[in-house]
Amino acid sequence: MKIDFVGRHLHVEEATRTLAAEKLGKIVRYLHEPVEAHIVLEAGKHRHMAEVQLRGGRKEFVAKEEAITLHDALELAVEKVEEQAKRAHEKDVQAKRR
Repeated sequence: MKIDFVGRHLHVEEATRTLAAEKLGKIVRYLHEPVEAHIVLEAGKHRHMAEVQLRGGRKEFVAKEEAITLHDALELAVEKVEEQAKRAHEKDVQAKRR
């Protein structure tokens, strides 16, 4: 999996990179290779935003979240992307069974 990070008004720390890699590693089982992720992290005065774009095979999933801490925003966005990938995978499985 290839993960690109963009930090707006902040430097992306190694702990944040490993957290994202761990969370996104679970999603790979729902997608076809190659899987690419583009993560945009933005810091504001009282809020942090995370946008996750995930491409696997011919599908693309996007989620944008906002929270007080950067890690919370990242976790929420990855959870949304994971739900989208699960739904798409289940839809593909159901279509194959017909």
